[in-house]
Amino acid sequence: MQEDEGVFIDPTRIINSRKDRPLAVVFSCYFPLEILDAFGFYAVTLPNIPITELPNAEAGLESFVCHPVRSWLEVLLGGQIRPALIVTQSGCDARVVLCGVIREALGDVPCLTLSLPIVANDEKAAIMAKNALLSFSKDVEDLFQKKLDLERLGDAIAKRQEVRSRCFRVFSGLEEYDSTEAYKYAIASQIFPPDEFLALPLPKKALSNEVYALLSGSSIPSVRFIEDIESLGIKIAVDDTCTGIRQASRQVEEDKDLFYAIAKSIIFRRFHGPTMVCKTRQADVVGLAKEKDAKLAILFIYKFCDPHFFEAPSLCETLRNAGIFPISIEVDSGEGLLERNKTMLKSALESLG
Repeated sequence: MQEDEGVFIDPTRIINSRKDRPLAVVFSCYFPLEILDAFGFYAVTLPNIPITELPNAEAGLESFVCHPVRSWLEVLLGGQIRPALIVTQSGCDARVVLCGVIREALGDVPCLTLSLPIVANDEKAAIMAKNALLSFSKDVEDLFQKKLDLERLGDAIAKRQEVRSRCFRVFSGLEEYDSTEAYKYAIASQIFPPDEFLALPLPKKALSNEVYALLSGSSIPSVRFIEDIESLGIKIAVDDTCTGIRQASRQVEEDKDLFYAIAKSIIFRRFHGPTMVCKTRQADVVGLAKEKDAKLAILFIYKFCDPHFFEAPSLCETLRNAGIFPISIEVDSGEGLLERNKTMLKSALESLG
């Protein structure tokens, strides 16, 4: 991955270098990209882009929206990438209004929304998710006048499954890998076409005797943010992010009904975030942390991210009761750790002895 270092700072570079297929940009790591692959799109999920100047996004979107959404919108409205299709998904309030904003600002670029149920590990929800996927696919067929090829979908499922399996291998054994390399690897999985990603080497191994920590949040703020954490003598050994283990934990089981198989993989995903109603979520997070003997939990929360903010007090209490020291850090652009946050983490390390 070394020769492609720039992609992890400016993902637009790698996106714009692919010209062989129409681009589809997705605003959620929950969305199954294999469906867009099967339609012949080059499908990407935009990571957070740690930029501070957002004139186009701020002109079209309320300011009380998290930075990942604002940064994505800035890239689109600024014309840095030119998609043939934009896809949003139900979830937090910001994502619900996105399609309306995009249609108003980019009238010539179609925007579709996938509306998924928010209940995890429920068979009725899986059936609802299947119907939502079918409806979405029909909208794409009507919009682009092309039929979805089920054989092609099966191939796309297999390739995306291998992408996730490799990421899951890394993030379920994160203590063995260089954390910066691991998160770069996860970002690459969102940007590179599957064949190109699968040709990349795994992140380099890097064992450490530093204090093990859990990192919890949504899309990672930036690679620099990860580097700043580890520069303090903290080893990120456990991941609970949408960018990391959550998206990697979606496993599509073999089934003749491909849409139902994808739907089950979403609803019965092993690790869910707080945008889904999952009764076992906090126990799953604590179980991960205890398994790796994490002493510290870093909950980074984007400013205005209601799902993670609402969850934070009870998650902190659960972690504390399990003997894991929790620290909440509010993030805006996420370019790097602020000095006050570094001081908080240093104090936590001192208290742990």
